[in-house]
This record gives sequence, C-alpha cells and structure tokens, in this order.
Amino acid sequence: MEDKEKQPKVSSVVDGDKKKRTLNTFPRIPISKVLDLAKTIYELGEGDPVPRLVVFDKLGKSPESGPSRMLITTSNSYGLTTGSYVAERLGITELGKSIVSKDGSQRRDEIVRALLTNDLFSRFHEKYSAKGIPTEPIGEDYLKQVGSLSGADAKVAFSVFMENMKDHGFIRELSGRPTILPIGMMELKDEVKKNDEQTPKVEMAFIAENIKSEKTPKPDQTTPLVSPAIVPQFNFNIQVQIPDNSTAETYDAIFKSIADNLLKINSK
Repeated sequence: MEDKEKQPKVSSVVDGDKKKRTLNTFPRIPISKVLDLAKTIYELGEGDPVPRLVVFDKLGKSPESGPSRMLITTSNSYGLTTGSYVAERLGITELGKSIVSKDGSQRRDEIVRALLTNDLFSRFHEKYSAKGIPTEPIGEDYLKQVGSLSGADAKVAFSVFMENMKDHGFIRELSGRPTILPIGMMELKDEVKKNDEQTPKVEMAFIAENIKSEKTPKPDQTTPLVSPAIVPQFNFNIQVQIPDNSTAETYDAIFKSIADNLLKINSK
C-alpha cells in the first residue's frame, strides 16, 4: 500500500449543499509556554537562524518528540519563529525579537499584538469585548461556529484563549465581575490599539457604588412641603481614560459633558 504524506488536521462543516474544509490555525499552547523557544533562538543566534538540534539541546528537550514539534508549530502560529519541526535551522521573527528583548509593560504590549494577529482569537475577543467571561459551553459553541471547529478543537481553543487573556491583561474585575476589556481600556501603545488614530477614544466605567433614594416624609395637614419633589441621590465612581496626546479642548469637552448630562450642573 502506498504511504500517504500526513496532512494538516482539518475540520469539516456542511453549509447548505456546500461542504467546507478549514485548517485549524489557532495556537494549541498558551503563548507564555512558547516564549522560551523564541528567547533561546534569539540568545544563541543573536537574531540569526540557529540549528534546530542546538536549540533543543539548550532547552534540554528531545527535538523529535511530539511536545517539541508542537512547540515549534505553535510558536510559528503566534508569528514568533520560523522553520518547521523538520527544518535544519530555526529563526526568530521581528515580532519575536520585540517580545523577548523587552520587559514589563513593553513586552506585554507586544504579546497582545501577537495574540491579536490570530484571526480566531481576534474574533473571540471582539465578540466578548466589554462583556463578562462566557461559560465554557457558550464560548466553545461560538468557536465551533466561527472557526468551523470540532467539539474537541473548540474546547482546546477556548482553554488556550482564556489562559492567554488572563495572563496578559485582557481581563479585569469591573462592577464586581471579571470583564474582558476592549483594547482601548488596556492602556497599550498606540500601534496596538484599533481604530483609535483619528478620534481620541474615552473609555468610561460607571460603577454605581450606592443608589439611594430618600423616602418622602408624610406631610401633616398643617405643615406645607418645603420641596415639591425629593430627588434620588446617585453616587458614581467614574473612571476616565484619556490618551496622552489629547488636547485641552478634549478635556474640557469631556468634563463639560459629565457636568451637563450626569451632574446636571448646567441644567435649568
């Protein structure tokens, strides 16, 4: 029997009378677990390609094992490295260099950029942006629909996506519940943000700490009411995030809007 070359795993989905076959291009390992590969290539070669066997000798791993092959494939899918698991040499991309050569918030910004280059992750983030974290069944069902994934693949994708989000600042507790942040609220550098180039975006989280309403006292028959109505009191914690390059006019407009629409200072 003639041997057949192994092909990338595919998922099939029927849409009406058409049958579609889609490559599963989502990363199967969280990005934090593949950074050592990119860092080792960068340190050994100082930016140049390095023999694959030398890289895995430095890592203390077998270059032909299943986990090592998955490591190379996943690192490539994040756009960090070049060269397949059978290549003689492995290289590092400009994006990979920008991540492993930086620390702190700068590294986080570049990691976020790498995560958003994956179309399925980007669509998942856009779907649940500014919303609570979806439950596993709901999140997996969405990934099955938009990614044409099998149930098993959707489960892996959801687990990896959520770990990436938790590790790299996509999730913050707002109003008492974990929330997936829009890119505009993540305080990233300008080149990471989307659709922010023309108009400065202000993300405001209004969290009602206490909503109190005074009870209207029962008037007696001899004492007239001092006020025709009792106005409910609302206490808000208002968080305003404004880009560093905003002008004074932008600040004036924002706080005037708060005064007019929330505090009713200028209302007659």
